[in-house]
Amino acid sequence: MKNLFFVFTAIIVLAMCSTDVFSQPPPDPQAIPLDPVSWVLLASGGAIAGKKYYDYRKSKNTEE
Repeated sequence: MKNLFFVFTAIIVLAMCSTDVFSQPPPDPQAIPLDPVSWVLLASGGAIAGKKYYDYRKSKNTEE
């Protein structure tokens, strides 16, 4: 029983120490792929947000 406990403890400690060895470096933060569809979605979302803000400001000015 003592021998089995030692083996499991050794395996767990070695597994924790080896995670840094097998890990990959962090990805380049500038390497975010955006296809043309993503650009269209971003632009349309910005246009809708701008229109809503414009309408909000317009209605706020007419109420005063």
